[in-house]
Amino acid sequence: MRIPVQVKVYGQTVLSNALIDSGAEGKFIDSKFVAKHHIPVRKLVKPIPVHNVDGTPNQNGTITHYTLRPLLFGNKLTMAFLLVTSLGKEDIILGLPWLKQRNPLNQLERRHNFY
Repeated sequence: MRIPVQVKVYGQTVLSNALIDSGAEGKFIDSKFVAKHHIPVRKLVKPIPVHNVDGTPNQNGTITHYTLRPLLFGNKLTMAFLLVTSLGKEDIILGLPWLKQRNPLNQLERRHNFY
């Protein structure tokens, strides 16, 4: 599933679509998308190794940079810590951490302390 997203960069808005992927273990942004739109990045303290589904190391190597970007989904603005890596045809992939954070049931439970 893809959702429209607006990425804020130096007061400008970059339009894209984010792939929602419950199998992804993080929130990612494509390195070519970052370069094309001059999105500022910072170096990670410790690189993150990337593995393919079959457990083999990814040919693109480790993740060494991240960006902290305001993202707008409809009328919801959120800050997102995105790891910079090669995503092929995707600009942004939002995985399980994003789904857990954005799950309406989780938000309702937190507000009302059901458990």
